[in-house]
Amino acid sequence: MDEEFDTFPTSKNPDLVRMRYDRLRSVAGRIQTVVGDLASQ
Repeated sequence: MDEEFDTFPTSKNPDLVRMRYDRLRSVAGRIQTVVGDLASQ
C-alpha cells in the first residue's frame, strides 16, 4: 500500500525499491515456471 502513495520519481531509498522489485520478479518467475509446467503436461 505504501508504494501506492509514493511520488514519481520515487522518494524511497533506491535499495528498498530494488529489493521490492527483485522480490516481485522472483515471485513472478516462480509463477511463470509453474504455469509453464502445467501447460506442458
